[in-house]
Amino acid sequence: MDELAAAHAIKITVGDFKEGKKGMAKVSALSCKNYYNCDFREDLKELAVTQGLKTQHTLSQPVTTRWNTTSEMINGAVEIEECIVDVTNRPAWNKPNGKKLRQLCPEEKEWKVLKDLQEPLDLFLSKTKEYSQSSVALLHNVILDMDSFREALSDVQDDAAKHPAVRLTDDSELYRAVMIMHPKYKAQYFRDKGWEEDWIKTAIQIARQIWQDRYRPVTSPDTSQSKPKNALHAKHFAQGANPIDDAFEKYIKTATQDDIDDPLVYWELQRKNNPHLAQMGLDYCSVPVTSVHTEQSFSSGSAMVSRFHHALNDSSLRSGVVVCSWHDLGFIPMDEVCEKFQQNNKRWKATAQSHERESAATETKGKTNEVVIIDDDDESGSNEGSDSDE
Repeated sequence: MDELAAAHAIKITVGDFKEGKKGMAKVSALSCKNYYNCDFREDLKELAVTQGLKTQHTLSQPVTTRWNTTSEMINGAVEIEECIVDVTNRPAWNKPNGKKLRQLCPEEKEWKVLKDLQEPLDLFLSKTKEYSQSSVALLHNVILDMDSFREALSDVQDDAAKHPAVRLTDDSELYRAVMIMHPKYKAQYFRDKGWEEDWIKTAIQIARQIWQDRYRPVTSPDTSQSKPKNALHAKHFAQGANPIDDAFEKYIKTATQDDIDDPLVYWELQRKNNPHLAQMGLDYCSVPVTSVHTEQSFSSGSAMVSRFHHALNDSSLRSGVVVCSWHDLGFIPMDEVCEKFQQNNKRWKATAQSHERESAATETKGKTNEVVIIDDDDESGSNEGSDSDE
């Protein structure tokens, strides 16, 4: 049943689906053989060099928890297909009393399915590498790339409204709130791309609820106004207590701004006029796509907690990690910081003053010990002149 559902989802027959599974299992077994057996690895590498292939790694071993490695394994296997067929059919690897590698060589149909998988998997592989290697990939890029994937895979699956990947975004409020808080997209982006209207309304309502619960300023009651005397007065009194000029409602009703590429710059400029909504925009639009940078921060932070620093509290550790990241980004003017530390360092001041006193004393001593040297010729000449005068 699972194979039938999976095959129907990607528009292939169940037979093709099974062929693909068998082909991937065989290539995975060959990659393990390539990793652990140096003789097999050298045979593959020698054939690859003979055929003029540029690949440096004949077969990469997949990692169960990293699906990208499976894509890289398939790409490598397809690239050296002829080498794999040649090596697995050699008598040295098919001895009568030993394991026969010929059984691990994919058949023609299996090779075809593996080649068909290359193009769709490469789409996700390239984008995942981009997210991992870029400075900081933000969450709003996920929705944009997801629509690009849908368009690129339109030949594979036609019903975009039932994409499992899109439905996974329903489990988190972040995806919807981030797109709504991006001034370039808001809800108009989903309408332009043909998303379901119910999904769009829910996205707006989620963002509105976040604003009301966490960011909208709490207005203190006006004690100068009199309390309502009857039901009609109470109705108008309640309307006056909740003004219609809500910052979020104004924002969601205004048109999108196509010239805004960086939402963080936009919301930073809005801090002065609309600080609460700007804070919401900054909080949600700055969410990274992956945890790569967060994990790197944890790794660098753990290096600060040595056996001599095990008593650091959380605020000191957090401050150290933040300052370190600022230094790596070049935000700290080191010359000014060093000069400031030197000015406030009593020991440095005392050392500098001591050096100044020593240099001054040396100069004074040099002046007092000056010796006037008179040339003998000059002295004799002066004596002769005095005798002639006499």
